[in-house]
Amino acid sequence: MHFINGMVFVPLADVPNPAGLVPALAQLLDVTTGQNDPAQSLTHYLRNKEMLLVLDNFEHLAAAGSFLTKILAEAPHIKMLVTCREPLYLAAEWRLNLEGMPVPPDEADPTRIEAVQLFLQTARQVSPGYTPTPTELTYILTLCRAVGGMPLALKLAAARVRGVPVKELAAEVQHNLDSLATHMRDLPPRQRSVRAIFDYTWQLMDEEERKINTAMSVFRGGFTRQAARDVANADDLAIAGLVECGVVLVDRAAEESRYTLHRLAQQFGAEKLEARGQIGEMAGRHAEYFAELVGAQLPALASSQHRDAIHLLRREWDNVRRAWDTAIEQERFDLLEKMVVSIGIFTESGAFLHEGIQLYRRATDLLELSQNKQTHPRLLGMVWGWLGRLHYNISPESEGEQYYHQQLVLALETSDPLNKATALLGLAGFATDHNRWGEVITNSQAALEIFTELNHHRGRMEAMTMLGVSNAAHYTPDEAEKCYLQAVDIGRKTGNVRAYLHPLVNLGYLATDTGQYAKAKAYFQEADVLFEQTGTKKTGRLLYLRGRLAAFMGEYEDALHYFEQSRAVRVLEGSAFAVARTDRWLGRIHQLLGDVDTARQIIQRSLKVGMETEHPSSIEIALSHLGLTEEAAGNFALARKHFSEALDLSRELNRRGDVIFNIANLTRVLIQLGELDAIPAGLREGFAALNPATDPRGRSTYSRPMRHTALQLVKKNFPFRYWSLSCIIPSRRQKQSIE
Repeated sequence: MHFINGMVFVPLADVPNPAGLVPALAQLLDVTTGQNDPAQSLTHYLRNKEMLLVLDNFEHLAAAGSFLTKILAEAPHIKMLVTCREPLYLAAEWRLNLEGMPVPPDEADPTRIEAVQLFLQTARQVSPGYTPTPTELTYILTLCRAVGGMPLALKLAAARVRGVPVKELAAEVQHNLDSLATHMRDLPPRQRSVRAIFDYTWQLMDEEERKINTAMSVFRGGFTRQAARDVANADDLAIAGLVECGVVLVDRAAEESRYTLHRLAQQFGAEKLEARGQIGEMAGRHAEYFAELVGAQLPALASSQHRDAIHLLRREWDNVRRAWDTAIEQERFDLLEKMVVSIGIFTESGAFLHEGIQLYRRATDLLELSQNKQTHPRLLGMVWGWLGRLHYNISPESEGEQYYHQQLVLALETSDPLNKATALLGLAGFATDHNRWGEVITNSQAALEIFTELNHHRGRMEAMTMLGVSNAAHYTPDEAEKCYLQAVDIGRKTGNVRAYLHPLVNLGYLATDTGQYAKAKAYFQEADVLFEQTGTKKTGRLLYLRGRLAAFMGEYEDALHYFEQSRAVRVLEGSAFAVARTDRWLGRIHQLLGDVDTARQIIQRSLKVGMETEHPSSIEIALSHLGLTEEAAGNFALARKHFSEALDLSRELNRRGDVIFNIANLTRVLIQLGELDAIPAGLREGFAALNPATDPRGRSTYSRPMRHTALQLVKKNFPFRYWSLSCIIPSRRQKQSIE
C-alpha cells in the first residue's frame, strides 16, 4: 500500500505516561502548537494527510487510546499500526496476534525453516562463515523449539555461538532465562535480555494476573479451561486477560480450546512461583487434578469408549507424567493408586512401553522402601505387575519374569487375590516362550479361577486366551478355538473391546495355521476395525501375522508391505527379538521375489541380533532362513553349512520340529551336491523324531507344501494339518521330486 505523505515510526517506550503521547507525536511530525491546544493542533495537521503512523510499544499508554480514535475520526486518510502487549479495546481496532516463528517437527532440511535461518544469520554476524554440522543443526532446532520461535530469543542465543557450543546453548536455554542476554549497546535495555521482556510484561499485570500466571507454570504441554480453573483458580475473564496480553497462547483449532504458556514464560513463572514458596502447593494441586482425570478414564479404557480415553490421555500425557512424578516426590500413594492401572493400559496401547517402564521404576524406588512395602503392598504389587507386563511386550527374554515372581510372593504374603492372579497369568506368559507348558496350564487355570471369583472380566479373557495358546501348542486346535471364542464372547458382552483384540488376533493366527485362510483374513480384518475404533495403535504382531497370511496365500507384495509395517512398529515398541523375527520373514519374502542379495542382508541382520543377545532359538531359525536363501541362490555348499549349524542347535534345544525341518532342508541340499550317502540316516532320524506330543512347540517350524519327497514323507506321517508357516512357501527355484 502506498501513502502519499509516507510513513512515520513513533517509538513510545520512553514516553512516561499517556499525557506524553501528544507531545511525542507533535515533535516527530514537526507540528508547532504554539498557544493552541496541542491535541487540536495535531488533529488539524493530520486532517488532510494520507499517512501511516507506526506506534511502537503502546501498552503503557493504553489510557490514551481515545485520542487515537479522535485522530481516525477527524483524519479519515490516516492509518495506524500499533504494537501493544494487550488489546486497546477500541471499535476501530483490528487485532493481529504475533506469535513465535513456526518450527515444524518434520522438515527434512532444517535450513529451510525461517527460525533456523534467523539464528544462522545472526550467528554469522558474530562468527563469519559459521556453518553448523548436521548434529549441530539438530541442537539449533531444539533451541528454536525451546524458545517458541521468539525472534529476540533466537537472536540473543545466536549472538553467543562464538564462545558457546550450540549443544550447551540448547541445554542452557531450556533451564536458564539469563542465558538469553546481550551487551549490545544499540538495543534498548528491555530488549537486551528475555528476562527483561518478561519483567516488563510482569509489571503491566495486576496482582491477580500475576498469581494466576505463576500458578499456570505447573502445567506441561498445555491445559484446558477446566484445568486452569481447578488448579490455578483462573476464571474465564482472567484467562482471557492473559491471552490478550500474549502471556497465554490459545489453540482454537483443537476440539476443546487448549491453552499453553510460552516456554520461556513458563520458566519465568516457575521462578516467580519458587520465589513465593508455592511450588510444592501448586504441584500438589496439579497432581490431584490429573490423578482424578487419569483414574476417571479407567471405565472408558475398558469399554467401547477406549478411543476417546486414549485420545485424552495422549493429549494430557505431559501433565500426567508431571503428576506421577509429583505424587512420588510428595509420597502421595493415594494419587499413584488412582493412576497406576490407567497409565499401564495407555502405555501398552499407545506403544509407550519404555516410558511406562520408566514411570513404574521411579515408583518402585519409593514403594520398595521397607516401611512403604509394609503399608502399601497392594500398590507395589500392581506396579511390579505392570513392569512385568510391559517388559514382556518388549521381549520374553526380559527381566519382566522377575517382577511377576516378586508380585506373586508379595501377594501370597498379604493374601491379595488380584495381584496373585495377575502374577500367575504373567508367569504363564513367560513360560510359553520357554516351553514350560505344564506351568502354563497350571498357572492359567489357577488365575482363571481367581478372576472368575473376583468377577474380573479382563483377567478372565486373558486367562482363557492363555489356555487357548496352550491348546494350540499341544495340537488341539479345536480346543484352542473354543478358548479364544469364549474370551472374545466375554469381551463383547462386557464391552471391553480392547481386551478381546488379543484372542481375536489369535483366532486369525489359528485359522492361518490350520489352512483356513479366508477365515483367518476375516478375523484379522475385524481386528483392524477394532484397532481403529478403539484408537489403539496396531501392534507389530498383528501386522506380522497379516504378512504371514499373505505369504501363505502367495500374495508376496502384500506380505512385504505388512512385514515392513510390522518392522517399523516393532522398532518403536523396542523389541529386538520381534524385529529380528520380522527380519527373517522380510528376507524370505525378498528371496521369493527374486532379490537374494537383499534377503541375505536382512536375514544376516536378524542373525546378528540373535548372536548379540545370545538367544539360541533366534540364531537357529536365522541360520535356517539363511540356508534357504543360499539354496535359492544356488550356493548349495553354503546352504549345507547353514542347515548343518541350524540342525546342531535345534538338537541342543530339543526342538524336534526344527530338527525335522532342518534335516529335510539338509537332505534336499545334499541331493543337489550329490552326497546321497548321508540321506537315509538323516531321513530315518527325522521320522523317529516325528512325535508332536513330545514337543508342543515343534509345530512352530513345520513346513506345509514340503517341497521335495523328504518333506512330502514327513507331511504324510504328520497327523495334523497344523503347522506354522515360517517355511511354508514353496521355492520358485527348485520343484523337482525325489523318488
